[in-house]
Order: sequence, then C-alpha cells, then structure tokens
Amino acid sequence: MKQISTSIFRNGLIGSALLLAATGVAATPSMQARFEVARSYESVIRKSSASFRKSVAPFREASAPVMRPSWERMFLYEDGDWTPMGKVTYTYDAEGREICSVLDEGAYVATCSTRYDEYGNRAETIQTVGSGEETINFARRTYEYDPVVHDYCVNRMGYDWGGDEWVPNYFCETNQVTRDEAGNITSIIKSLPYSATDKLVEAYKSVWGYDAATGQADTYAYYMNMTGSTPNWELYLDTEYRDIKWAQTNGQLTGELMDMIQGDNRFTQATVYYQDKPDGYVFIDYPEGQATGYKIRMTTNDPEEVGMTQALEEIIESGGEKRIIYTKTEYFDDETGEISSDFTYRMIEEVELDKYGNLVRDEIFEQYGGEEKELVAGQIVTNTYDEDSNLVTVVSKMYQYDEDTESGAYVEDMCIEYGDYINVALSGVQGAIAGQGALCIKGAVVSGDGRLEVYAIDGRRMAETIGSMDLSKLPKGVYIVRGAAGVVKVRN
Repeated sequence: MKQISTSIFRNGLIGSALLLAATGVAATPSMQARFEVARSYESVIRKSSASFRKSVAPFREASAPVMRPSWERMFLYEDGDWTPMGKVTYTYDAEGREICSVLDEGAYVATCSTRYDEYGNRAETIQTVGSGEETINFARRTYEYDPVVHDYCVNRMGYDWGGDEWVPNYFCETNQVTRDEAGNITSIIKSLPYSATDKLVEAYKSVWGYDAATGQADTYAYYMNMTGSTPNWELYLDTEYRDIKWAQTNGQLTGELMDMIQGDNRFTQATVYYQDKPDGYVFIDYPEGQATGYKIRMTTNDPEEVGMTQALEEIIESGGEKRIIYTKTEYFDDETGEISSDFTYRMIEEVELDKYGNLVRDEIFEQYGGEEKELVAGQIVTNTYDEDSNLVTVVSKMYQYDEDTESGAYVEDMCIEYGDYINVALSGVQGAIAGQGALCIKGAVVSGDGRLEVYAIDGRRMAETIGSMDLSKLPKGVYIVRGAAGVVKVRN
C-alpha cells in the first residue's frame, strides 16, 4: 500500500457532493462523515438519476386520457394494526398537475393550493388550516425561475402567516446567475437567511471559467462566505478543478461539478488542485448510446492509482420493469491514509421499478474488505392496480435491524389507498370526492354540488352561492373556490 495525501479522498469532497448536491448543502469535509451519510437511508439513485425522479409519480403518466385519483388515504402500521392517518382529496389541471389538496383528519383540515408558471413549474403554494369561516392562512411559498434554464429556481421565498400579513421565514433562498456574452453561466451566488439579520446574505458561490478556444468550461471552484455579512469568500477545502473535459455541454451549469454527469452537461475528466497544486484526477465513462449511467474513477496524481469509484447502471427488462444499481467502492483507508489494491468499503444501492415506473424495491448494502455483503436499509413495496392500470394501493415494508439479535427483518410500515380516478383532461380542471359531483370550470363559470365559497389569494372571502358562479363579475385576479366536491384555484 502507498501513503498518499490526495484531497479528494481525505476530504471526501467528490463522494459527498453526489449525495448532498440536491439539497444545496456543502460537501462533508471528512471521510468518516461521508461514510455516515452513505450508511443512512438516503437514496443516491433518487437524488442523482433524472430518469428515476421522473418515474416515481404515484400514478401512470398518460397523454390522453389523463387519469388521476380524486383522493388518497394513508395508514400507518402500529401495534399490530393499520391506523388511519386521514384522507386527502385532490384537484388537478388538464395536464394532471395537482392544483389543490385537502387533508381531512376530522378535527384538523389543511388545504394546499398550487399555481404553476407557463413551463409547468410550481410558482406558488398557499397552505390554510380549518374549513369554512374557520379557515385561516398558515404558510405561503413563491418560486421564480431562470429565463434560460426554465426549471432552475432563482428566487424561492417562504412565509408564515403573522396574523395580518405574510412574514418571511427560513425557507427563503436566492440564486444570482451571471452569464458571459456567449450566454454561458460563469457564476451562481446563493443567498440564505442569516440569523443575526432580517435579510438574506450571500453564503455560497460557484465559479466556472471557460476556455477561449473551445468555449467550454475548463475550471470550477466553490466558495463559502465566512463572515455572515459582507462577503469574505474562501475557497472551500482549498480545492478546485481544472482542465475539465466534456462529453457534451451547453454552458448552462446550474449545479456543482459532480452534478454534471447526466442530461445536457456530462464531463469526462478533471484535474483536482489542492492548495494550488495538482492532487489527483477524476475520470468518468458513460455507456454508449444511453442517456443515463456512468462510472467515475477518482485517482491520485498517478491516473492508474484508484482511490474511489462510483457507478450507476440502469437495466430495462423485456416487460418494461427497470433496475437501477448504484455502487460506491473505497480503496482508501481513512485510519492509515493509504490506498489498498483491495477495496476497504463498498456501498451498493439497488432499486427496482415495475413496468409503470413505480417503486418495488430499494435496498442499501454495505461490505467491508473481505467481509460478506450486508443489508443495512431497505424498503419493499407491493403495488396493486385496477383493470385500467391505475394504482389503487401501495403497501410498504421497511427493513429494521435489531442490535440485540444482530439480525434484521422487514416489518409493515405504511399503506396508501388511491380512489375514484377521473380523466382530468375532459373538462380542463376537475376534482371529486367519492359519491359527489366534481367542481368544474368552463370559462369564468365554476359549478358544483351545494354551496360554493370564493376566497381571494390572501384568504379574504369574496363571495358565496349555490350551484354555480360567474367569476367574471369579480375583479381580475386569482381566486380559490371551495365547494362540497373539493377546492380549485381559478385565474379570472
């Protein structure tokens, strides 16, 4: 074994970036901390695979008709029996996007209304609690997106209801994007709430440099503001990346370097610099002709001396079922600071999806050196469908380990029922509750069974009637209409 000091293994910058990039949290600076992250029940595949994120919707995607459940009921397994946790009713737009959900737990009722932008991104959510005249505002979130990368959020604001106005909370975040004359992203500054002030302060900064000849990014650095007020930028872990090469890129680099392993931006290699000196390499191979999958090799200054590998493989079976396998292998010994020819630690996550793209199995295994592979976390799901292939029940079991017996087993955890599927494409906006008619919108007229109540977006009740209402008589704006069959949001 050879003694090394390579920063990508010692600091764990690369490995933890894959796990944490989705949350915007800085990479963990110690190898042991990164091990602990990997050993917790955090799905690397769910965070890193775009294809998986798109496929885990709880119901089948369809062009026409667009079938969605009117309601769902959730149960938790407690003391040998299934305990009901409440019922949620839904309203959708014609694209099948949820625009309103109402959670009814008897004594507690909570409503969440959602508005989308022209690209289908969530633009605003408003949560209320209570029903009828007892309804009060609870929370509000707004989202604004980049004009070029339409699904990249640049302004996210969160508010709590303060009794007479919305009060900003910890959920607020901005991402200031700077581009060069060619339209490439050169930097992103993330601002977050600072406890000592009532405003957002610049917290993190990603900086990309571009090669004049190729027009592609060839350097990357990540900085942190160490003061909490006036920016005092320090290079994170004294580590940066240079000589970056790409399989493909469009210059719209909205994430960290290790995010650039799928989609329109996939890099193939980079040189790691620690304290301004070469300190190792990153090499990435992609399967030919496939949009997903990769194999990452992290080496010392000797490209043949591998300290860590990460691989993602996607396998589609003949019946449409899918298997996704993520493997991380360590050759670096954190205690001795040496690299071994044999692996010292391996973590494997295996995910199975049924032919409709719904989760069936997600298990994480660990293996140390020459020891046997051991299951450390997992979830097994049984999905039931109706004759039209709509999902009607999801029953999940979670793996639990007993330290006393030094063994583990799967135990019942949760059950979700979906019911009364409707084709939301028929009338534009629709919602229903079992045994009742749907709230429907045609132009500016809202109709439904029983009493209709109309609320302004700030929670003020504007009107009420029986049966149907013409909203064109109200001032222009966005309204929430509540009826016996559910709730819809309408723009007049």
